[in-house]
Amino acid sequence: MEHGELRFIDLGCEFELNVERSGSGTLAVTSGWVIYGREDKQILVPEYYSLAFDGESAQVPVRLDSSSEFRNRVDALDAQLTLNAADRPRVSDLAQAIAARARDEDYFTLLNLLVKHPSLAAGPLYPRLAKALGIERIDESHRARWASGDASSREEWWQRLPKQPKSWWLNWRDAL
Repeated sequence: MEHGELRFIDLGCEFELNVERSGSGTLAVTSGWVIYGREDKQILVPEYYSLAFDGESAQVPVRLDSSSEFRNRVDALDAQLTLNAADRPRVSDLAQAIAARARDEDYFTLLNLLVKHPSLAAGPLYPRLAKALGIERIDESHRARWASGDASSREEWWQRLPKQPKSWWLNWRDAL
């Protein structure tokens, strides 16, 4: 499904999409996965997650049952890091608050923050994602590779996600 320059690719699921004339809106996935696309950027959104977007960009996917406080902090951290002159003490405080309030079910939000902003791997979000994925021991060389933007380090943890799009149909609760 396309809306102007926006693209939404249904990977066999159930979702709700609201788009305003301005190009802003929300996507809420209740089953399966959807890909949000704008120009050359794509964001996977798994079941139980939502994505808010405007005419320029999209926010980090957050679980449908997340508190507004958690969602607002994720949005604020993403916005701070997207700015060229981010307020480092504010970034640190937001990352601490997100890590402290994240549930294991928030793994995809944590992963997206760390992928979009690899420098966050040096802080509390990396060990919180490790805990959510059942990784018991932090490998500091892996962490350093992640922080430097190494794609293979992200792929290692992507493979540990509970449900991956490669096999979405095996996990699709609405199949046949």
